[in-house]
Amino acid sequence: MTPTRSRSPTPTTKRSSSRHPTSWGWIWPLLAVLWVTALSRPLGSIPPLGAIFDIHSGIWQHHEFAWKDRKIPELKSAVHIAVDQNGVPHIFAGSEADLYLAQGYLMAAQRLFQMDLSSRSTAGRLTELVGEKGLEMDRFFIRFGMRQSIMKTVNEYMQDPQTAAMINAFVRGVNTYIDQLDDLPVEYKLLQARPEHFDAARVIAMARALTFNLSGNAQDLDLTQLRQKIGLERVLDLFPEFYPDRYSDYVLPGKWGKPRRPEKNSDFQFETHIRDFPSIPHPPPNNGSNNWVVGPKKSTTGHSLLANDTHLGYTLPNIWFENQLSCPEFNVYGVSLVNVPGIINGFTAQTAWGPTNGTTDALDYYEVEFSDENSLTYKDGELQREALQFSETISNARGPLETVQVLWTKWGPLLYREGRYGLVANWTGFHTKNELLALRHLYDSKSVKECLKAFNDWGVPIQNFVCADPDHIGILHAGFVPKRTVGEGRFIEAAGSSQWNLNEPVGAKDRLLRIDPPQSYLRSANERIVDNTYDNYMGSKYEEPFRGSRIRERLEAKAKLSGQDLIDIQNDDLDGQARMALPQMLKAVARAELSGMQREWLEKLDHWDYHDAASLVEPSLYKSWFKHLKNEIFVDEVELANRRHFMPPDIRVIWMLDRVASNPEDSDSQWIDDKRTVEKETLSQIVTRALKKSWEELEKEHGRDPGQWTWTNYNHAQIPHIARLPGFGSGLLAMNGSGQSVRGNRGWHGPVYKFVIELGAEPKAWMQVPGGMNGDPLSRDWGRDVEDWAAGKMHPVEFYKDWSESQKHAVHVMNLSPGEG
Repeated sequence: MTPTRSRSPTPTTKRSSSRHPTSWGWIWPLLAVLWVTALSRPLGSIPPLGAIFDIHSGIWQHHEFAWKDRKIPELKSAVHIAVDQNGVPHIFAGSEADLYLAQGYLMAAQRLFQMDLSSRSTAGRLTELVGEKGLEMDRFFIRFGMRQSIMKTVNEYMQDPQTAAMINAFVRGVNTYIDQLDDLPVEYKLLQARPEHFDAARVIAMARALTFNLSGNAQDLDLTQLRQKIGLERVLDLFPEFYPDRYSDYVLPGKWGKPRRPEKNSDFQFETHIRDFPSIPHPPPNNGSNNWVVGPKKSTTGHSLLANDTHLGYTLPNIWFENQLSCPEFNVYGVSLVNVPGIINGFTAQTAWGPTNGTTDALDYYEVEFSDENSLTYKDGELQREALQFSETISNARGPLETVQVLWTKWGPLLYREGRYGLVANWTGFHTKNELLALRHLYDSKSVKECLKAFNDWGVPIQNFVCADPDHIGILHAGFVPKRTVGEGRFIEAAGSSQWNLNEPVGAKDRLLRIDPPQSYLRSANERIVDNTYDNYMGSKYEEPFRGSRIRERLEAKAKLSGQDLIDIQNDDLDGQARMALPQMLKAVARAELSGMQREWLEKLDHWDYHDAASLVEPSLYKSWFKHLKNEIFVDEVELANRRHFMPPDIRVIWMLDRVASNPEDSDSQWIDDKRTVEKETLSQIVTRALKKSWEELEKEHGRDPGQWTWTNYNHAQIPHIARLPGFGSGLLAMNGSGQSVRGNRGWHGPVYKFVIELGAEPKAWMQVPGGMNGDPLSRDWGRDVEDWAAGKMHPVEFYKDWSESQKHAVHVMNLSPGEG
């Protein structure tokens, strides 16, 4: 690939301070006392600032990382690093061990604080770094058994020599950088903390963090609580497993067998004894991604194309680290997960791959009955078993803070106890295979079949991986997909009542795989993987069909597609939810009851093209209106303790609007009526009331001039610092798209990495990782490419065949050689 140079690198300078004399000599001692006192105390959410302003160790002594030659103990031979015009490092080594060591060293040099913070989060060690604000998360993950899970996975990974060598080399690189560190990253100064040596458990803890983020969501508790409030039949009505075709989208459409029976009330006979439901932390419900592949017949190049963008919470620095890794065994380019060796999403000269979240239900909750409210003995059918008990300590900078008891049952860790009854979490995330080995096999793959075969070693999280070589495309629902009967995991179950208890995966004949389909494309956007002709029960909650169906629509709109077409699809900001819901809302609203300005803006909504453009007011007005409409329909039904409301999916609301609009006596009219009033409300009344409340909210939050209610101001897209440190995040971003468009921009969550490739004899690729590789908030390179990313731009990838080619185009060059630093 021939790189192009777009701009010269920005020179870096050392920050310094100057002192100014004054004739007010008498006041300086007093101000000094006040200053030191103020800086030694936290200011609200801001930690003590004294450390950062200390003349000897604060920001005055801050030095950016220098791209200079260094000595690295334990290297076997020299490693060469070239940094391209996009700020991306390319690492060339004589062996895999040296390559991973150098990657660990370089990643720590760019992202040490992020690596430290992120890998503590699931290990129950956040409090050590950030203080008591980390206690709640630490308590949860310790009770969830994550420390035991991490160590079990470490032991299993390290039994494989290749995986052990990879992790050990990477960790040595991280620790070498820590040992050579002269000046602490600014976050450590703010928090008055220091980094400690890393180990294999840190690598696994970071992988567990991503796994939980993608598969730690379940509706079991909420649905059970709602069932106790409104009854089983009404819950199943609001949260159906499947929808009519118009409201559905499938990753792998087509018949997989005979239609299996739908869920029935008789499937859910068990009713839990738990009444005081705990508030259990869970990741955002919309974590996911887009990916698709286009075959040669549908490509302008005559070779396959691949697109991938992962949707997670926005942070600076980014969760992904873009880099190229090259050694005699392989040459691979893509993004790494911070704190984890190798490349996760990317390509070689022969193949490319990219994931989306599989979204199949991976977490179930069981009720366990103990002998009494204090006993560790619980029932397993006719047997009596003893729970395993572990005492785990949460510490802070001053030492041990509290002890947390962890109880493991046959089915998983105990999270909550109410008298004799306990709530146990059963999670497929505990069933790891060797995900690092799966990724390593990808680097050797020469074809789609070899690429997909690599995921035989993939366990968690369940992902939809697309693969492409120049002439073929494929997709696989990869990972530990558990066997389930109809309805299993919908509500809290009785422990031991399941036939498989999430311990057995589906068989080879049920593997969800497709290669080279007739339509010459494959795509996924976290929607349901298959319809009800697939025999195994996969769960009831998937991403709604708006992104997936729009991707299909765009892929089918052209006979031939190019890489630029795929970039355009990634930036598509058409709101699929609005396109389905707004026409019915506009028909139902009682315009005579509205003000002149409200009617004027309804006219604008009538002519809106459903694109969520940053400068428009229409997306804000619609989104606020739809939000209030859901609230007006369901607030009288679904309010639960420990959370405001547990709302049905948006697509269920749209189906409801269509049904009631065409037949006011439809059974869904029961939901439209407000049970808190004597009269029976009509759809028109509820829609009009929602618009008025929306208008009041917009005036209150954004002023009385609707011209100020732009999507930029309403959606409020910005990227915060990973530790939410004030002043280190981005400003407000004028960014198109919403969570219901392919663009996926929810303001705080969306495409944190984007990738498109045209495969062929000379692969041509584009990528964007907002924030760049440099994780130093005081660097001139901090927040790199954020504005370009917000505008939908991507940079051409510079993929070098060897070290000599990379030198010709490098902005920085650094050589690592064996020896003491």
